Amino acid sequence: MPSATNRNATIDLRQKIAKEYCRSVLWLDDEIRPDATSTQREMYLNFFVRVGDEFSKKHVLCQLRGFPQILETNDPYADNSAITDCTELAKKTDILILDWHLGESSPVHSKKILSELIKGGGNRFVVILSKEPQLKHQFEREFNDVFQLEGDWYRHKNGPFVLLLQKTSFEEVGSGTALIDKIYEQLAHTYPDYLHWAAIEIAGRIKTLTHSWLSRLPTNTDIAILAERRHSTENIEEAILENLLDDLKETVTLDAVSSLNPDHLTPAQWLRRDECNATLEQDLATIPDSNHKATARTLHPLTAAEALKRDDQKTYTRVLEKHGNLSSIMELKRSVEALGEFSEVVSVPRTDGNVLRPGSVLLPEANDTAKILVCISQGCDCLRATKLLFLQGADASGTSGESGETFLQFNGKRYIFRPKAESLCSFQPGSNRTTVSGWKQIGLLRQSVLARLLSRYWAYSTRVGINQPRLMRDSRREAPL
Repeated sequence: MPSATNRNATIDLRQKIAKEYCRSVLWLDDEIRPDATSTQREMYLNFFVRVGDEFSKKHVLCQLRGFPQILETNDPYADNSAITDCTELAKKTDILILDWHLGESSPVHSKKILSELIKGGGNRFVVILSKEPQLKHQFEREFNDVFQLEGDWYRHKNGPFVLLLQKTSFEEVGSGTALIDKIYEQLAHTYPDYLHWAAIEIAGRIKTLTHSWLSRLPTNTDIAILAERRHSTENIEEAILENLLDDLKETVTLDAVSSLNPDHLTPAQWLRRDECNATLEQDLATIPDSNHKATARTLHPLTAAEALKRDDQKTYTRVLEKHGNLSSIMELKRSVEALGEFSEVVSVPRTDGNVLRPGSVLLPEANDTAKILVCISQGCDCLRATKLLFLQGADASGTSGESGETFLQFNGKRYIFRPKAESLCSFQPGSNRTTVSGWKQIGLLRQSVLARLLSRYWAYSTRVGINQPRLMRDSRREAPL
């Protein structure tokens, strides 16, 4: 059983990563009134300014932004520009602290701001800080099933997270430190998986090291860039972007990503270990064959005592065939497929309005997922050629591979690419060169995966056979392509 120390080590690390990534706070509240008098100004100075100062002592930038009273929301003469202004500011901050009854006796304005953030999509952290005693009830009533409660956070499928806190809990002197610590503590529980925290850590490191990256770039390249743009047939924009990202990668990876440190990636420190292990043990108890049970134990990372040996390469397939109906094995399979797709497909591809390029994935416009196309033309041909080359993949459900065939995981489905002439096809791109007739661009393969796909296709398609004695051929044991 994992110890509390190991569990706390994981949370502490994620809390540290959250602090590096989330550095700015925007606080929206109608009681933030620096120009107010008497009691209202006292509230502004003794609470908002004080808490903001306590944030700054924790090296967190905090912007206090007031909000006017807009009581008659249907009044055509009411100035609603504050909603637009605050929404745009909210999109640019790392953490938004939002008053529930913002400029009204109801949450009408805060709901508008939240709705715009949801519509915009992407990762957002919102803390609703309010004196409303029925905050949880009112929030769930206003948003119905839009948010799903996960721990203390409400999570929307488009990305935003919302945390509900009582303002009265942080009114005493020194409570600003407790508030920001509480926020960071809860941020460590937003995403449950390693992959997201590795990405957040990298994003935070980019923020930290961007100044070093920019300072090392040469400043005398303008004439060469203009000349390249004028005289070269190559895409200078793509070339510069590729080189800049190579530099950024070197800058960011000066140190290893701590969230993926081998000492951190152990079952003992995995936060879901107890829950997953209980299910696994229940499933193993239902396997009557002792050899099958031992094989499943050697495969699952929670029970594997050592790495699989080379001659155990079919263990995964055997376990799936014999016990793929068990929930713990199904979860393992889904996890492997998710990581496999992440390894093969770019997570955030440019598709809308983007010209076809090597690795572009196309699906029939009728959404027939039985087949896909992968563009294999050179980048320069994608910009100018009258026809482009594609490899066609077919749904591989229930299919086992043969020599020369290649599998890809895309949109939760497995596709097979066979080294046959009919897999190779040619289409004329549309006038905007973003797609071809009857097909729509929906994704992009990673370049190393595209290179492997091409290598395997052409290697098998152009293989050379010779006449030789059967016994000699058998004795050489040459692996088939």
